[in-house]
Amino acid sequence: MLTLGILETTSSTYEKISQEFETEQYHLKKIEHKEQVKNVDGLIIPLEIKEQLGQAVEWLVACQQFSAVFIWVISNDFLDYEESILLDLGVNAVIKTEEKEFLLKKIVKNTFKRIENSKPYRNNNSSEFSLNDENQSIIVKGDEQLLTVTEFRVMKFLYKNKNKTISYDEIMPYMWPGTSSENIYKLTNIIFHIRKKLNKNAPCSIKTIRSIGYRLELENECSE
Repeated sequence: MLTLGILETTSSTYEKISQEFETEQYHLKKIEHKEQVKNVDGLIIPLEIKEQLGQAVEWLVACQQFSAVFIWVISNDFLDYEESILLDLGVNAVIKTEEKEFLLKKIVKNTFKRIENSKPYRNNNSSEFSLNDENQSIIVKGDEQLLTVTEFRVMKFLYKNKNKTISYDEIMPYMWPGTSSENIYKLTNIIFHIRKKLNKNAPCSIKTIRSIGYRLELENECSE
């Protein structure tokens, strides 16, 4: 059973979100300490007032040291440039509608459905190239490079589909459920930073397929 963590900003907000999800087959977990994040598959961060933004940023920074986890922020309509900051820190979606709890439920359900239906991930044991889930890093010929939460999720998704062209329409909903596939600037920026962290002599490369998407190409000795 997948575990959904809910950050308790206020008791009333926690209860409202919990009630929305009580009919779903998730284990709901009240999150009060940052160390608890490592035991959840998804985390909901409510923002009721703008002054809570600093607290949310602290949580997002703390989340980067744990295994990759889906993160959703629900807020009142006071966010402007702050939304970009949240997305840069690894938030998968920011929901800002009057029916935010209802919309959030749909987004979480669709995201968790993808997790359950996805093929089990197997790490590449090659000494030339591997992914480290624990550290959220890539290891190229013994050189380890740490990735951000978002960078690691992109790299992991590409590796699951290695040597196959992945379209923007496939990867955008996976990374940012509820976000238009036309907003590919975020993905382009992430790919740029991953490429910088890959060793120039790495037995793999991320190819841009013009107007379609990306393909992670690995040499034969790196294939499973």
